[in-house]
Amino acid sequence: MKLYTSIKYLGVIIALVLVVASCSKMNETYKDFLEGGEYIYVGKADSVKCRGGKNRIQVEFLLVSDPKIVKYVIYWNNRVDSIVNPVSRSEGVDTIRVVVDRKLMLGPNNFEIYTFDKEGNKSMKVEAQGFMYDESFQSQIVVRGLKPFSRFADTSIVTWFPSVSGEVRTEITYIDKSDVTHVVSIYPTSNEIDLKNYKPGSIMSYRSFYEPEPNAYDLYVTSPSTAELPQIEKYLSPAGFNIITAACNLGQLDATNWKLANLFDGNIGTSWASTNAPLASQGVYDKWITIDLGQVVNLNRFIAWLPSDRPFRSNSIKTWEVWGRDDDPTADANTWNGWTKIMDCQSNRPSGLPTTNATLTDADKAALANGEEFLIPDGAPQVRYVRMRIMSIYDMPNFPANTLCMFGELKFYAKK
Repeated sequence: MKLYTSIKYLGVIIALVLVVASCSKMNETYKDFLEGGEYIYVGKADSVKCRGGKNRIQVEFLLVSDPKIVKYVIYWNNRVDSIVNPVSRSEGVDTIRVVVDRKLMLGPNNFEIYTFDKEGNKSMKVEAQGFMYDESFQSQIVVRGLKPFSRFADTSIVTWFPSVSGEVRTEITYIDKSDVTHVVSIYPTSNEIDLKNYKPGSIMSYRSFYEPEPNAYDLYVTSPSTAELPQIEKYLSPAGFNIITAACNLGQLDATNWKLANLFDGNIGTSWASTNAPLASQGVYDKWITIDLGQVVNLNRFIAWLPSDRPFRSNSIKTWEVWGRDDDPTADANTWNGWTKIMDCQSNRPSGLPTTNATLTDADKAALANGEEFLIPDGAPQVRYVRMRIMSIYDMPNFPANTLCMFGELKFYAKK
């Protein structure tokens, strides 16, 4: 019985020791508040956030409940450095934002925040951590990739490669057709942007912005890159084309295999062959056909294909002129009244081989497959009717004075 009583008392003593030890630890935790008597608590900083920046960090917090707060202190570097600022409380919630830009370490920095009332009573400590970045982050970013332009486009939409991690936006500066400057941005959620009414041939510049962390205080920006904006054009469908026979002095060799309609049937394997025609003079052909494009347009370019069975030789057209007008030429028939000369054109064999050599090099074959492109000069008038004035063929003046000429295919493109 005595043994049981002794064990019982020993258990009570151990429990009391544990309670005292626990209270000692609690007192240690709150000794700052208990020294000198009962402590009056001041409302502490709430919802603390740190936003990393370039050689600085923004510290943000809320003052929510205590109207008696008159100042706050932010410590860092183990309380070696601090910021002390007064507070003028409003009736509601106050948002405090402070930029720390001195004596920070690259990478993580720890902050302690206290608030005070006018009697000097302070709040409990609130801790937060923020990251400082420097120029080393700059070397890690690249401008967003722009997908290559073709020389000509059918839209003002510019396409980009997907953005990389950390990119916030890419800023684009361009001018429109009235020479007004526009600044627009494309964001990581999109790979396309419409540069409305941009000026073809002008230079756009673009640069990308990055944040080193989500919602960073500072953004890093790349050096600008540039690109020339292409001409916007539309392909003119030959469905609306027509040959104005009354304004031609060349016909078709026959209506089955060598007809004029072969010029825009979409098949470079078919060709138009003219009727035999006498030379205008020694070595000069000077005959023409007139095409109705079906609409008034600003021509941008056209592509011409030579006949596939005799390219760069024989009856293939060698040189010609392009003329145009926007009104019906029928009344003028085969005169030049109302016509404006647009350009001179010449077909050139890439290999430079003589016309007597029928063998095609790879370069010759490529030119035959792709056609020869001719750009309409700037300032050319609007046209609906185009006259091709054929001046020579490849084998002139070796051919007889009475001979035919041939074209494979024609495609026209207009400015939009």
